[in-house]
Amino acid sequence: MPYSPRGISLEGLRQSAAASVYDSGRLFDGGRETAPFGERLLIEMGARHTARENPPAFVEKLDTSDRDWIRETVRTEGDSAPERLHENPEFRNYLAHVAAAWKDFDVRFRKGLVSGNLRKALKAGHAIMVNGGGKKQAYVGTTASPEERFELIDPRLFAHEIPRMVIQTATILLKDWASEWNGRDEWTGPGRELQPPPYLEGPFPANGETWELWFQEIVDAPEAKRWDPRSTMPKNWGVGSRVLHRYPPFFTQPLYLDRMSQIMGHIENCLLRTHPNTPLRDVIILIADYYQVGINAHLFARVNNSLLMAQVNYLLHFAGLRGIAHGALDYYALYKVPADFRAIFVRAVLERNPGLEPR
Repeated sequence: MPYSPRGISLEGLRQSAAASVYDSGRLFDGGRETAPFGERLLIEMGARHTARENPPAFVEKLDTSDRDWIRETVRTEGDSAPERLHENPEFRNYLAHVAAAWKDFDVRFRKGLVSGNLRKALKAGHAIMVNGGGKKQAYVGTTASPEERFELIDPRLFAHEIPRMVIQTATILLKDWASEWNGRDEWTGPGRELQPPPYLEGPFPANGETWELWFQEIVDAPEAKRWDPRSTMPKNWGVGSRVLHRYPPFFTQPLYLDRMSQIMGHIENCLLRTHPNTPLRDVIILIADYYQVGINAHLFARVNNSLLMAQVNYLLHFAGLRGIAHGALDYYALYKVPADFRAIFVRAVLERNPGLEPR
């Protein structure tokens, strides 16, 4: 069952071949254990991993007309994006910005300079995603409502650095049981661009319930001790027929940036320094953790998912894998506990890289 349209059954996932990889780290063939997963993927990494001094082969020859790569820049692999390439100048501009962001991140990552300078790397990548590094703003994100389309975005500032936003947070809709959807899974009611995918699977909090999404490493950080732990975590709650997500207060963003830096340091160690001693499975899970923490931090006013997915897919390519379509990963990251989100992310990667499926 795919991780995107129509959702995913976590129970089914745990019983699947992908789950046997995720849960046990070992491969099975008809119920018979064949080889440790880590052992097999060490061989894969030895054969396919990118040498530190070189950019990933795909980045070196990056072509914004490549249909396979284009599908890594949009929500679903079935998206008509490749066909829109020649008829939509705004989309062509977006692809050029994504490619430029990949190349900027590539230079920083291969030098091992991302984790120690993550704030600078994120701001530089965001500036490229928004305006291509020039002065003209050309991309404000697909979730911006029509009236916000041309509102200025300052890529030099995180949300917590903007005076009017420092004590605020943001709230988005996760689920509306009363939504109007047509047969093509498209929202037909008002506010169409801001509606979540209809296929998101629960559990969700019921009306009147509030659930925190818990990141223990952030709660345990010394810098977090001055606050009530619950006040630093994202929240999901039910209100009537709707389920809403509230990001952590923007003043807590430094906690999330510090955690992202820690995770990126582990990724750099795996891919740049200790290779090939780290199982690829562990690398994929670290990438999932980096993405989930970053999405919940809501670092910039907009263009967060596009930026983080560009980094995610770069890292997957660096590890010798194909990247993934964005799917509903950003929504799943907002309400799935980390262990369940990791399973969803791993499944997405395995579906795009069938050669890694247990046989």
